Amino acid sequence: MKSSRENRLVDSIVGLFIRSKRANVLALRTQYKDDLCHDISNPYELPSATTNIQVRELLFILFAAFFTNLCYTQTTINIYDVEDAYIDQTVPNGNFGSAVEIRSKPFAPSWSERFLLKFDLSSIPVNASIISANVVLTVTSFMSTSSTIRAYRINDSWSESSVTWSNFSNDYEGTHSAQKTCAWPNQNLGSTRSWNLLSDVQEMHSGIIDNNGWLFRDKNLNSSTQAYWNFGSSENVTASNRPVLQVTYTTFDPLPVELIQFDGICIEGQNLLSWQTASEHNSATFEIEYSKDGNTWSSIHSVEASGFSTHELTYNYIHTHPSNGDNYYRLNQYDIDGTEYSYEHLTINIHCKPSDDESKMTVYPNPSSNFFNLVFNQIESEGVREIKVLNAMGQIVLRQYHMLLEGEKSLRILSPLGPGIYFAEIDSDFEAKKQAKFIIE
Repeated sequence: MKSSRENRLVDSIVGLFIRSKRANVLALRTQYKDDLCHDISNPYELPSATTNIQVRELLFILFAAFFTNLCYTQTTINIYDVEDAYIDQTVPNGNFGSAVEIRSKPFAPSWSERFLLKFDLSSIPVNASIISANVVLTVTSFMSTSSTIRAYRINDSWSESSVTWSNFSNDYEGTHSAQKTCAWPNQNLGSTRSWNLLSDVQEMHSGIIDNNGWLFRDKNLNSSTQAYWNFGSSENVTASNRPVLQVTYTTFDPLPVELIQFDGICIEGQNLLSWQTASEHNSATFEIEYSKDGNTWSSIHSVEASGFSTHELTYNYIHTHPSNGDNYYRLNQYDIDGTEYSYEHLTINIHCKPSDDESKMTVYPNPSSNFFNLVFNQIESEGVREIKVLNAMGQIVLRQYHMLLEGEKSLRILSPLGPGIYFAEIDSDFEAKKQAKFIIE
């Protein structure tokens, strides 16, 4: 079942297909890259619920297949770090952990040989999703008779330096995990055989079962056929003959920042921008770029990012002197190592009319921290002034009285306030009161 986010994205893609004569795949890829990887709220109007379900399902399949590579990285590795040994019924107390071959022979009576393999899986990332896992062995000697060799998952621990026919517990699964036929004359010296052990490796990697490796033995037990097939061990002098576990996996490769929203609003002739992140990893700074026409851009502000965060964070910036009319903004984000990611496809436009009321009061700097200045556009007369600061809910959180000297156009206010959006108020000679919005970081 698809999540609500996936449904939301599919709805918008359907809408774009409906609203255009042809699908612009490149535009969809760019537009929804951040939606998929960052779960950013979709700004587009959703089509009605009557959208044909078959179209929705088809587009979801296309969407999933097309966008998977944006967030997931596929990797194939060869694991040569292996413990291996063969055990020989004719030499029940002999250890062959350092032999250059691992051997399989079913011949009876009492002539059987089997081998054990155990690969170190620690090189597979913890967050990996394994999609294939194959043990590949190279033929180094054989008898000219076909043989089917099966791999059984071992349930007990063992060591290549001490395992023997006598002390091997024979505690292995009754059902084989994989089998491969060595078909003479198709296979010969130097040819390879591969056993698909995906399910076992997945469970070993996830910790569902212990990694004790596999026992490889001929399909037939106590056979009178003198068939044997031997393969290069990890001690083989020819590196290409040594056992290898080939693993392909995917890892989710999120961008450093999960951006939830980026928007803005014009308030009293100033544009208040805000953006919110759900998590951050190795984030260094955010940069705001500005444009009057949506084509030519310049950087107007930079703010330090959190670096590492797993909870929602909100950032704000006030553009105090926007243009009269359209104002375009976009975000850039920089990693600690200097890598840049642009959210240019999330450009916002704020239509604003700057205030021409000269009696207004402003706050500087804005945003501020442990202090701020109230700046008056008209000179107030001398006297005691009551300063009130209200929070976003309209509650008074700070009240102070200051002597305003003749000709003075500003007051410095020490701020014990916590981070947030506030409104400063002061009685005025020119109107009932002056109010200015500001931010404490």
